[in-house]
Amino acid sequence: NKDDKSKLYMIYSGSSRGRPWTEIKILNGTDHKVFWRIDTDNKGPYLSLRYYNPYDKDNDEERRKHTNEYQIYYVYAKEACGENEYCKLGKKENYFEATLLHIHISDVLANWSKEKEGFINIIRSITDKFITYVNNQK
Repeated sequence: NKDDKSKLYMIYSGSSRGRPWTEIKILNGTDHKVFWRIDTDNKGPYLSLRYYNPYDKDNDEERRKHTNEYQIYYVYAKEACGENEYCKLGKKENYFEATLLHIHISDVLANWSKEKEGFINIIRSITDKFITYVNNQK
């Protein structure tokens, strides 16, 4: 589902150090965005909800704004995730691309035929709740 007016749900892909990744943007702010990213690390494939803001790390005001905004989104991500067993909260607020949630998906992919519907519904629910929290604060 793509909203052409806001460019919401745009899909991007590429590779980092030879590993492919794919992103789908769910929130487009004035100087930041929030997106889901599928990637791999040393533990295998994962899905992460990320906050991206290329702020000037040498500017105290921009650094504070970035940290405050990240912390707000972090709370929204935590609330949206609830008691979900998949979710592991991130804590990398000083990065341009900071992780809010991190979900290892090796087990889900290994049992995709059984896990597919439930996992997709969980991710949709987290996304919908997160966006609702953001919209309710505007």
